[in-house]
Amino acid sequence: MKKNILVGIIILVILIILVLGILIIDRKQANKEHIQEGIHQFEETKEEMTISEMVEPKKVYALELLINYYMNDIIITIEESEEEATQEREILKQLGIGTDKQFLSQNAYSLELNEKNTLYFVKGEFIYRILDDAKNRKKQGAILTLTVDKENQTFDILPYRQEFSNLIDYQEEILDSKIVNVEALKKVNKEIQENYFNYYSDIEVTDEEMAKRYYQDYKRNALYFTEEAYKRIEEEYKQIRFPTFSKYQEYLYELKDEMEEAELVKYGVDEKGQYTLMDNLQNSYFIRKSTRNTMDYKIMLDSYTIKTEDFEEKYNELSSYKKVEINAHIFLQMLNTRDYENAYKLLDPNFKKNNFNTLEEFKNYATNHLLHTSIETSASIHQEGTVFVYDLKLRDNDNNTQSMTIIMKLLEETNFVMSFSIE
Repeated sequence: MKKNILVGIIILVILIILVLGILIIDRKQANKEHIQEGIHQFEETKEEMTISEMVEPKKVYALELLINYYMNDIIITIEESEEEATQEREILKQLGIGTDKQFLSQNAYSLELNEKNTLYFVKGEFIYRILDDAKNRKKQGAILTLTVDKENQTFDILPYRQEFSNLIDYQEEILDSKIVNVEALKKVNKEIQENYFNYYSDIEVTDEEMAKRYYQDYKRNALYFTEEAYKRIEEEYKQIRFPTFSKYQEYLYELKDEMEEAELVKYGVDEKGQYTLMDNLQNSYFIRKSTRNTMDYKIMLDSYTIKTEDFEEKYNELSSYKKVEINAHIFLQMLNTRDYENAYKLLDPNFKKNNFNTLEEFKNYATNHLLHTSIETSASIHQEGTVFVYDLKLRDNDNNTQSMTIIMKLLEETNFVMSFSIE
């Protein structure tokens, strides 16, 4: 009897083990299918939430204009309470910087949340004015999130601050991976209420506005962030014109007072989207867009340091009189930018021997007797034997006038030597 009971218990235990085993296997299979389904759903969500980098500078600049136009009102007034705004102003004051600030974009990314909402990540930096010091500025890196409600034509800006880190991950690795947190995005996928400040409309940026943006950016860096300006200079050009940072600093020291008052007066854009700029001091700037990011660029500060094949081809097709005119303008441009070293190299050897035995002698003469930032008001050219005589009347920005006669001999290729009238 006891033996039968023991056998029954053993059989029951075996049955229970078999049932549990079957249940565990089924559960594992169900979990595996659920996990695979979840992975599939996550992959689909990741694909839907991929950020697209914006490659057109004008569209990025349009966002920058929109941000700057409304920035102080929106970020200070709407996103903060008055108490928080007062605290921010006090912190800025303690740091020695003013509340007036400007946002400069570097690049931007867009994300279509749905048919109604678009999200923009705009990466750049704030420029702050230093209190009681008009000649200094401070920079602070930032990433702003601009949410656009296309249906209601409204937008919202979230500033780059620590307390928003749980809403959107602003770290650069997120932008690099082009993937953002899906759950966090749901919090900004909302109807944006219209107020006085946040009406949204597409901004059409013109070539002229883009030219001014590049010019003002370089000018600002040259005046306040010299190292940044130096980084902007095209590498091959830099090695020839400013092989050391101290050389570039010397150049800026000579021009700084004039540069503060300078304004863009002319611009041109070629078929590649590269800009040629000229300010009222007759200084030329050649902007070449960089491949590093959308708003980045490289710059050359004259057309003579590196003569391109295109320049040489066009130069060789010109008449001798036109070549003399162009060469004379190169010499004047060197005087305008205080490039005395290269101007000295253009002088005829006998002329240098008789008048300026050293570069320093020429520099002293040019500084004290020749006009700078000069504009040609009239000119005439005639040939005498193997040389050309170019009579000029010049005027500077202060309406000082000067007559100058340049005597020039054209050499092979684009080379020439010259002398000029001495007072």
